[in-house]
Amino acid sequence: MSAKWRRVQAWDRENLTGPLTPVRYVLHALSSITLAAFLLVGVALYAVLASVPVGLLALIPTWILYILSLLLVSVLPGAITFVLAGRVASGKNMARAPSFLLKVGSFVIVTAAGVFVWVDFVWPAVRYEPATHEGLRLFASFVERYASTTIRRLPAFEMTELEFYAWWPMRAMLMLFTLNLIVATIRRIEFKFVNLGVLTVHTGIVLIALGSVYYQMFKQEGDALLLAGGALQGQIGTGPGPAQAAFYDREDPALWIHAGMDWQQRRIKDLPRYNDYSLNAFTGETIHDLVAPQNEETDAPERTLSVDLNTTRPLTGTDDLSFKVVGFASYAEQSQRWQRVEPARPEGQRQPMRLVYLVAHDLAGTGEPDEEGRRMLWFALAPGDAVSMMHETPEIAVEYAIGMDPERWNDLKTQLPIGAPAGLVVEIPEANYKSVMSPRVGERTPVGNTGWHLTLQQIAPEPPFPIVTPGYEGAKSSIAFVRLEPPLGEPFVRWVYHRFPEISQDLLEQASADGRPMRRDPDRRVRVGFVDATKLQVYFNEDAATGLVDAIVRTPGGVEVREGLAPGSRLREPVPRLSFDLADRWDDARQVEVPVVVPEEQRDGTMVGTYDKAMIAVEVAQQSSGWSEVVWLPFCKYTDVTSLRASSQRALDLPDGRRISLVFGRVQHRLPGFQLRMLDFKMLSYDHRGSPRDYQTLVRVESTDGSFESYDHVTRLNAPLKAPFLWSSARGFAANFVGEIVSHLSPRQYKFSQAGWDRSGWEQSQQLVDQGVIERPRANFTILGVGNNPGIHVIALGGVLMGVGTPWAFYIKPWLLRRQRDKLKAQHADQTQSKQQEAAPKDALEGSLS
Repeated sequence: MSAKWRRVQAWDRENLTGPLTPVRYVLHALSSITLAAFLLVGVALYAVLASVPVGLLALIPTWILYILSLLLVSVLPGAITFVLAGRVASGKNMARAPSFLLKVGSFVIVTAAGVFVWVDFVWPAVRYEPATHEGLRLFASFVERYASTTIRRLPAFEMTELEFYAWWPMRAMLMLFTLNLIVATIRRIEFKFVNLGVLTVHTGIVLIALGSVYYQMFKQEGDALLLAGGALQGQIGTGPGPAQAAFYDREDPALWIHAGMDWQQRRIKDLPRYNDYSLNAFTGETIHDLVAPQNEETDAPERTLSVDLNTTRPLTGTDDLSFKVVGFASYAEQSQRWQRVEPARPEGQRQPMRLVYLVAHDLAGTGEPDEEGRRMLWFALAPGDAVSMMHETPEIAVEYAIGMDPERWNDLKTQLPIGAPAGLVVEIPEANYKSVMSPRVGERTPVGNTGWHLTLQQIAPEPPFPIVTPGYEGAKSSIAFVRLEPPLGEPFVRWVYHRFPEISQDLLEQASADGRPMRRDPDRRVRVGFVDATKLQVYFNEDAATGLVDAIVRTPGGVEVREGLAPGSRLREPVPRLSFDLADRWDDARQVEVPVVVPEEQRDGTMVGTYDKAMIAVEVAQQSSGWSEVVWLPFCKYTDVTSLRASSQRALDLPDGRRISLVFGRVQHRLPGFQLRMLDFKMLSYDHRGSPRDYQTLVRVESTDGSFESYDHVTRLNAPLKAPFLWSSARGFAANFVGEIVSHLSPRQYKFSQAGWDRSGWEQSQQLVDQGVIERPRANFTILGVGNNPGIHVIALGGVLMGVGTPWAFYIKPWLLRRQRDKLKAQHADQTQSKQQEAAPKDALEGSLS
């Protein structure tokens, strides 16, 4: 305890009394070294929580029990033996050495024997086996579930590492530690030259703590996408690109809203990152609400979510609207789900939906017949929608139509030769000819006596090119390629679609001017229908007036027709032990996007917690009409790029006729008083087209407030751009020096480093270089990482002070104290010697007088 601390305590006891007593207690607590030690331990434990998985921490009680069992079996008997051996030695008056050997030897032998007993008998009994779940492990399911999950990823926290370290408990401990250190330094340490080292160390610690808090409060990280000139028009990037006056935050998400004006953002606070919430968040009934009892995979987490996005300053065009995030999928893929529309839309806009179940009539695992049957599969079919009117697997195809074309229905009922994989219904109206044919592939066959001939060239499960006919985009159908030779005229090849005969077309053998085959509508002189019998085919045709359903079931062995099935009835065993239930009917439905969670073992670890694969459910409500709707939004990394935004935005039609568009993206920060423009990009390789060595982007920094002159700068991997301030020869040394100091402390000074580039565009332009079209390869865009480092130099200064003060405190201070001590000793010796010399003559004089 220093003399200064004793004086301070005495002054406190004398002056801080009565009403000021609490002040004395607070000052004493803040002056305590113990408090500083506890706070440092708290910071260390906080860091452990940030990095050590929760499952590993949950193993601590189990290992305590393991260790206690080991101590109980080995150390405790050894200790008892040690005591008993001591009593035996005392009773026999043994000498000290034999007594020590007896006690220690017996302790070691018994303890070692206990360890062997524990290893051979106790440990095998208590050791936990994850495969069989045998043995002792407290919180076993919790440990297994969170074996690699840190506490910041749990649903109660949902933070990144930076957010967790910047959370208020860490800030509070650092601020309290800083205050504790300042108070203790002032009240305990003498402000003397000899204590310069410890004062410097304490000052460094304070600067590190304050700099860390300042850094956590104002730290920003993100990236900016810079486009090259001509990139928006799909041209090779040349010349200056469009200006970029903002960058995207690395971590903060936002909802972007377009309500007739410009795109506007709302920051989404407290949005989860690592766990799923309310995956079944929808407006109204969905198809999965009906089939959930038959589909166990639809079980969703019980966690709910409600993040209000309403602000005191409504965005333009959204005064009467409220926005709320009601669902979150941390890592998911987009899928479609049918949703019921109530009330139904006007006639002509409706999309009916029919639910059909496949029923198996055998007991699971036994093969015994089951009269009632069990529903194995379900099919949500949308008559009138070319894509969703049918569902196909390698073994079965189910199609549902309302008012199918009678001509096609009759073709589908046609009996084919047993075992024939396909059939062609050929009709020549002029000759009043119609027949069913099953020709072999490649065999030229006459069509009766009409003079026509056909050759089945190929049967394919789907066309060689995607269907792009309006109304049929993305639809699938098997197809037959039939070469037809008329009595007069040129032959042609007809593409006959099994599902959609109305879009069949003819390809002429002569080519067009551009070398492609000439296409035309089907020749009316001949009609060809294609019946696919390669698998189990089931067709339902509903009468629009009565609601009754006719069915055709085709197998390679034949065809069966059932008519007049009522809604809710069963098509019983058209195939042995297989039936079909005609279940729910919706007058109007629509497809909505839903998240399908990706299993953890299939996830890319670099994207976990980044929102790159996340989806959110946003509820939009209109207070005036009581209308509300929920829409799921995928993540868009760069919302200001039209092509990326267009694929991610979702539109909602309001009851009053307005339309709003929503995009789930990132918060965008404006750059303070300047903007960037990409001028050029280069990729430098180690050798001729070898691996990349460096990436260089020529960037123009332009002032938007007139505070500085625009300048060009090259950013490299290891030489980032710092803006807006940059040391310039155009300014004097004093202005540059002051600006440099201010920029190191200001959160408005940013560093731009190379973070990404247009690799595919570069490679494509390299091919054009090889062809001699352009002079050198170019990139259409570059991505710059953006970040500021507020307070980092304060932290560095604190580290320097600690580095300087530590050797002073441990080496120079002891040397100064030894020097002062030796000096005092010498002074004391000189004083003693002079006193002795002064006393010697006096003693001699007194002796002579006596």
